Amino acid sequence: MAVRRLLIKLSPPLIGLTLIIIMGTILFSLFEGISYFDAFYWTIVVISTVGFGDITPQTFMGKILFIVLVVFGLSLFGYFISMISSIITEEKLSSIFKYYFVMDGGRLSGHTIIVGWTDVAKYVYEELVNNNVQCIVLVDDDQLATKLSREGISVYFGSLEDNKHLEDLSIDRASAAIIVEEDPSRMILTILRLRRINKKLKIIVSNRDDELDTILREAGATHVVNSSNVLGRILANYVFEPNAADVAIDLLSAGGLDITEVRVSSRHEGKELSQLAEMGVASKVVLVSRKDKKYILPEQNFILESGDILVLIGSTEDLARDIEIISQ
Repeated sequence: MAVRRLLIKLSPPLIGLTLIIIMGTILFSLFEGISYFDAFYWTIVVISTVGFGDITPQTFMGKILFIVLVVFGLSLFGYFISMISSIITEEKLSSIFKYYFVMDGGRLSGHTIIVGWTDVAKYVYEELVNNNVQCIVLVDDDQLATKLSREGISVYFGSLEDNKHLEDLSIDRASAAIIVEEDPSRMILTILRLRRINKKLKIIVSNRDDELDTILREAGATHVVNSSNVLGRILANYVFEPNAADVAIDLLSAGGLDITEVRVSSRHEGKELSQLAEMGVASKVVLVSRKDKKYILPEQNFILESGDILVLIGSTEDLARDIEIISQ
């Protein structure tokens, strides 16, 4: 793939340069009465601006050809050289992107890997960064990797099919992977590869086809988010409940009203929710997750257990403080 892309980039200037050299060789030999080898040598010397001066045009047509080669040949030769320099630079950048995250010996841990890049992935990355989650975008297109890196996005150029890349990405130590591939077969293969390496990895998949939901879960996906379903419901809510739709959008974005979850520490074992409020927790507890059970809108006398996960809604400032109180 890389060789083919290289040939496509270099073909136009290379063809033009070859034609110029052939023309110069034939015409110099014809006009000046010199051998083809000397004519070829002279043509190369002219368009490369070396200019030894050991051979100079003696005829009128030879001088005209000399001028043509200097004007057009030199420009084409310069363009060809600049193209090669650009490609070499891009290859070096790609190599840097490829190994950027393993410069410290592959110490990545607890990170999230975004597999693929789409419009959805852009917002996924933005939300993770806003919530101080270390994340890496994995793409197998070197040009896309170059573009994303220039935009300040943490990107890794590689493929899950390569064991070296699997090692570099520290998948065995990752906490989550978000798959935004649009090809169903690639989604399934990606899930299987990730699950084979990390049995505990949280795998979240963006999907638009209802019929694929079950298949993706059977392949090993932890959560399957039907983006069409979610977007459709929010759009519909703007018709009859625009304020509710605004709140839903705000909850899913950084700043203002926000929603988060926090694990209850052992020191809050046996306490009621009301006691958390007395300790300064201002956010609203809308759900308590305990093993396989979920308690929606629990009462204030709900008894907490160590390890419970509380889903909180509140302002960004309140949530930051409340998380610290509940988790410590």
